Amino acid sequence: MLYVSTTATLVLFGVATFILKPLFDYLYLKYRYRKLPSVGLPFIGVVWDLLRIPNEDHIEWFTKLQEKFKGNVYIMWLGMQPYVNIQKPHHMEVLLTSTVNIKKSSIYNIIIPWLGDGLLTLTGKKWHHHRRLLTPAFHFRVLEQFTETMHEKADVFNECLKEQVSSNPKEPVDIFSFASRFTLDVICKTAMGIDMDAQRGSMNLYTKSVNQMSRFVVNRYLRPWYASDFIYSKTEDGKQSQAAISVMREYSSKVIKERLDERRKLKSSKDEDKEDEFGIKQRNKAFLDLLLEASENDKNPLSNDELRNEVDTFMFAGHDTTATAISFTLLLLGNHLDIQKKVHEELQTVFNNDVDKPTRAADLSQLKYLDRVIKETLRLYPSAPSFLRTLVEDTIFDGHTICKGSVIIINAYDMHRDPKVWENPTVFDPDRFLPENVRSRHPYAYIPFSAGPRNCIGQKFAMLELKIALTAILRKWRVKSDTLPENLKLLHSIILRCNKPIKVYFTPID
Repeated sequence: MLYVSTTATLVLFGVATFILKPLFDYLYLKYRYRKLPSVGLPFIGVVWDLLRIPNEDHIEWFTKLQEKFKGNVYIMWLGMQPYVNIQKPHHMEVLLTSTVNIKKSSIYNIIIPWLGDGLLTLTGKKWHHHRRLLTPAFHFRVLEQFTETMHEKADVFNECLKEQVSSNPKEPVDIFSFASRFTLDVICKTAMGIDMDAQRGSMNLYTKSVNQMSRFVVNRYLRPWYASDFIYSKTEDGKQSQAAISVMREYSSKVIKERLDERRKLKSSKDEDKEDEFGIKQRNKAFLDLLLEASENDKNPLSNDELRNEVDTFMFAGHDTTATAISFTLLLLGNHLDIQKKVHEELQTVFNNDVDKPTRAADLSQLKYLDRVIKETLRLYPSAPSFLRTLVEDTIFDGHTICKGSVIIINAYDMHRDPKVWENPTVFDPDRFLPENVRSRHPYAYIPFSAGPRNCIGQKFAMLELKIALTAILRKWRVKSDTLPENLKLLHSIILRCNKPIKVYFTPID
């Protein structure tokens, strides 16, 4: 009898834990948020809406919600979990300036099997430690050394475009596929010091796996029923993603081991004049080398797994995000020939009409109009359209107290298109970023790289890569596109994507 009684007690405890507690939490939060507008059916929330609406219509659906609630704070219930939507610049300032509310939402757990505990997924003291170690690797003096690689790979980008256009002169180019291989080449060389030559079509198993994982992450994010690791592992995508992760981990672990061995040999060598301030040969310097140096000099050095996680994070964050930005920039210029003409005129002035003149850092700093074009592209098409935080402490938005543990949706895409923040928001106008116009705007009205203590650590790297790639392309080509931006169908994911290829016509400049 005692055994039966104990078993019954455990069963009741299990029921209370897994059924009653979530129910009580849900009812409590429903009461706490009763004064806030909300959307979603009882208990299931908006799950049915998200399942019945095609993925390419999700952004339009979210935008209509923002318009319905006029950009004010509102609750979107996903099952019994409240998601608090914010869209106004002053909302962003409250959250993004916080040094406490830096915890990412559990939605990012889908990339943990790939990235592990890296800068993108970490929080708390461990995140602060990794961020401190990584920051020197993105100093402008360090970024300068990466320009040689970026220029080299941008030249290959142009050669590949030339071959494609020569073979099919009347056909538009799927620009994202070219841009993605370019950024993959750049990130492999700058992150690990490995020349993959992905643009030449010789993608090895590692680069193929990186490409695959970028696609798997998007697909999984768009399918809520794949949130469970157990369910996902039984799907074909789940099995392939696990195989890709195994390939990448084995490869990056091998590279880290080789780098560590190389560093030990260099340290034991007496020929120190061939080494730079980081203890490695200048021509071999990569993000991994800089991270190894910073870690070795720290009282809490990173483990090999932590090093690998950060390299993998850099690979993920610096790959499709930049390729997407290149693609959207060329698409917009291909639709706005007057703006493209101004870009070409600036390039001709800076480079004195010499399309083969090497690009220097000083030249890039003079490209003020191209800089504004890139920023305006990222306003309309931020590579990360939204990002999610889980509150660590109660936070007040417009007089409403949002409970700790609630998930906040930071909606950059819709804020960047809010007519109360931006005049004629859907118009492509680079002059929005003239200094006088920037000064008159709220500092948190534009957040393509997030903002505050958890902003994108690689934003200067990304802007440098964008300028070098676009400069290389637009010095030699005019672009035209039949695809109108208003007809694009966008996929709302961790990274903004189109549901169909972005096609652009390229015409060589005489």
